[in-house]
Amino acid sequence: MSTSPRSCLRALASSFTGSRTLPSAKRPVITRSSGHAVVLGSGNTVAGLAINAPSGNCIFGDGLRRATLGALQLSDCVVGIQLSESEGLLNFTGQIEVQRTSDYAVRLLSTRGEVVMERLAVQSCAGGLRIESHDGSFTAIGAVTIDNPVGPQEGIAIVNPSATKHASPFLFEGPVSVTSLGDAIRFNQNGANAALTILDLRAVRSNSGAGIAAQDNGAIRVLGASAHVFAGRGPAVTVQGAKSLEMSVGDVTSTNSADDGIRLEGISAGSLFVNGTVVTITGAAVRGIRLNSLGAEAGFTVTVSRVEQVSSVAAAIEMQSPAAGFSASFYSVGTLSSTQGHGLPSPQVARGWARACYFHPSRCYARQCGHDAGRPALGSQRRLIDLPTLP
Repeated sequence: MSTSPRSCLRALASSFTGSRTLPSAKRPVITRSSGHAVVLGSGNTVAGLAINAPSGNCIFGDGLRRATLGALQLSDCVVGIQLSESEGLLNFTGQIEVQRTSDYAVRLLSTRGEVVMERLAVQSCAGGLRIESHDGSFTAIGAVTIDNPVGPQEGIAIVNPSATKHASPFLFEGPVSVTSLGDAIRFNQNGANAALTILDLRAVRSNSGAGIAAQDNGAIRVLGASAHVFAGRGPAVTVQGAKSLEMSVGDVTSTNSADDGIRLEGISAGSLFVNGTVVTITGAAVRGIRLNSLGAEAGFTVTVSRVEQVSSVAAAIEMQSPAAGFSASFYSVGTLSSTQGHGLPSPQVARGWARACYFHPSRCYARQCGHDAGRPALGSQRRLIDLPTLP
């Protein structure tokens, strides 16, 4: 009877956990003052070690054919694990712990084949997990925790800047929590046949970048009904150019974004559901919430339980070029303000649904609206919410 690689991995992973793993205090330690501490060859297994390499990578491999890394503690190096131009099954078993790197904790560059990771814990590194130009599948079975509050690079970056795109699925089955100074999660330029799935998003925080950012991809699915998405100086969520998007999160906060607070643009089908207690966007340099060209193939639905506050330079909420199957539902709205272009000068503030329910009447399902048909009369005032021409 045949056994799948993932089943084999789960069985293999048990040998690196519990009483059969070397205790942390008794792990053999490898230290190298110059260069890489461990250079892998094809088929190598490295497990149960503590490694540091102040002037090189803790573990480095180039052109490998299969490798297994398990139950490792990596610290004080340039990159914790860097594998490039490698192919075949790359197993990360047990928990991989990485601390205090001057670059990414784990970097996979131009790898081909199947990558399976059991658990990853990253702390105080410049960057977290970076997968670049991967041709194959990636699966994180267990928890992925990135805690880099002052790390300038991305927490999780899955990118493909090369001209050749791949039909690559990236799946995070276990809980995902990311804190970083740079973008927390970035999924960019992977092409129309690449897919990102996060089944258990717990928390996303970027202290000086975007919370969740994606551009030019295939299908994106992010599920985290109680997850808080926070971005300081960047958009909380920005998705541009995707075949489909299914995103469900809890609270969303963006402060002092250099761009929009939330931006969805050029997505053929899907939904955004914010079911927490609050969406707060303050000090956005452009728009508060931008919804542009959504649902061209199979419709698109935006549902937000409560908007606490949106303050921006341009429109607080902008909807442009929607398809026939597009709908937006904002069930409760607090304060909207815009300093230029849309809204009265200096600034004009709209409270509640008296002005916020300013969408196409058949697509506005506001419980506090009071205008189930027609538009609220604003007289000569300019709009806080920029309307599309609906089909």
